[in-house]
Amino acid sequence: MIDSIQIITASGSGGSGSLSFRREKFVPRGGPDGGDGGRGGSIYLEASSNLSTLNSFHFKQRFSAENGGNGRGRDRKGRDGEDTIIKVPVGTVAHLIDGPTTRIFMGDLAVEGIRLQIARGGRGGRGNRRFVSSINQEPLLAETGESGVKLPLLLELKLLADVGVIGVPNAGKSSLLCQISAAHPKVGAYPFTTTEPVLAVVETRGQSFVVAEIPGLLEGAHRGVGLGHKFLQHAERNQILVHLLDGESSDLVGDWEKVTNELSKYRLELGQREQIVAVNKIDLVEVRANVKRQARKLAERDLKVVFVSAVTGEGVEELLGDVLTALGKVKKDRLSSDETIVPKRDFSPQREIIRETTGRYRVRWSQAERLIAKADLNDMRVEAQLRQELNKMGVFKALQFKGIQPGDVICLGTRELLWI
Repeated sequence: MIDSIQIITASGSGGSGSLSFRREKFVPRGGPDGGDGGRGGSIYLEASSNLSTLNSFHFKQRFSAENGGNGRGRDRKGRDGEDTIIKVPVGTVAHLIDGPTTRIFMGDLAVEGIRLQIARGGRGGRGNRRFVSSINQEPLLAETGESGVKLPLLLELKLLADVGVIGVPNAGKSSLLCQISAAHPKVGAYPFTTTEPVLAVVETRGQSFVVAEIPGLLEGAHRGVGLGHKFLQHAERNQILVHLLDGESSDLVGDWEKVTNELSKYRLELGQREQIVAVNKIDLVEVRANVKRQARKLAERDLKVVFVSAVTGEGVEELLGDVLTALGKVKKDRLSSDETIVPKRDFSPQREIIRETTGRYRVRWSQAERLIAKADLNDMRVEAQLRQELNKMGVFKALQFKGIQPGDVICLGTRELLWI
């Protein structure tokens, strides 16, 4: 099962505005009628219960939305680009990859149907009709569309289950799952038989809940030993934990401490989560003979212990009863902080002026760059209108604040203007 994968998303660019004038028979004074460009499509993630893994992303990692259409004459707006909705399993967490080691949290899709905007489509450029004013009846400017956003994402799946079964390798977790549900995970007499988490539905006493078997945890799992990170991330979603101990072990308390310490080191709250401790393999003669001694050692740690046999089913009903009681208590006291978090994204345009060298200023001002991109700077009327619009935007005021002098060069995108 793939539970962590990187994908590339790209929203659509906005369409360009139109530079057009009415030219109709019997209409002697036709004015500007250039329409706006359409908005580019956005990228969304949507949680779907129809998916259970991220396996489908193994074959496709690039997703893009449609570009907006260009505006046309007669005030015709360009067509908006289609959004792209990427279906992901419920329980997926999205992170923005911002460098080799930096990950920025984007959203937690832990609820069926929730939708998260990842990359917003670019705005469409304004047509020349939008630049009409009392002092400019013949606008010769139109904007290009805003570029889309390309974002690399890390998707991580954290299984949603009521109960997580944890423990050292070969403690009998798979056998217990077979005993309490209709699931048939692989069972073997060797460590790490289970190499990926297994989900199962348990029905008992007229109630049902979901159980996740978390593959065996070793000392150092929080550092990734034995694929620890991949296993521990699934335990985060469980409301309670059933800690299964191997009754044949000579140090049950030590086994319990090792796994619990790994949970705490991975995430402090995880190590403090309610645990039901179950000692397995009670059907073996040597384990049964040492039951009282084992129970006494665990009781010294204030742990309530249930002795079970995943093979014969002995003690399993008592264990399930304790699980139902614990689940009822947890759901009653559930905090609102556990609800899905979807942060607001900052889409404010970039506005920055950099003095590159003496007499040369680089202006990073998205709206200004889109306006100058289509301007015919060989036409004095166009340049005059452009300077007027840049002044209205506040670009000139910002340049004066930076200390620009007559004769200095203003760089906007790939175009240049002299400061007069």
